Amino acid sequence: MGTPLCKWMNKMRYFAYSAHDSTIIAIFAALGLNKTNYDEDGYPKYSTCLTFELWREKNTGQFDVKVLLWRPNINETSPKEITTDIEGCQSNSTLEQFVERSKNYQMLPSPKDYCSQLLQPLNNAARMLIQWKLKMLILMGIPSIVAIVV
Repeated sequence: MGTPLCKWMNKMRYFAYSAHDSTIIAIFAALGLNKTNYDEDGYPKYSTCLTFELWREKNTGQFDVKVLLWRPNINETSPKEITTDIEGCQSNSTLEQFVERSKNYQMLPSPKDYCSQLLQPLNNAARMLIQWKLKMLILMGIPSIVAIVV
């Protein structure tokens, strides 16, 4: 949180972000889970919540990560800890272990550079398809989409 705009966040102890079901599915995939809704296929239900907690052990000062899943419409009064289900983690997974297992998903060299590159070079057919789709969107009255593709 090094930018001047975000400095006020440095003293916060709790952060909450909202996401779409597709984002939660992507997080499940990045955590190495084989199902799109933790232990079942299908979209996560409305108000499904993933919580990533950072704990500090009093004796050692070591940081541990816990991942909790809150699901609606299930007869549970507390969240289910899913840390041990995450690929490369175990119960009381250390922050170092969690960071190490997550390195495969790091955007290198930086998010800005990563997002400005095509993952695969476009062949002529793909380029023509994109141009055709853009023309169709413009004809349908959706010109703002054009700004997305450079």
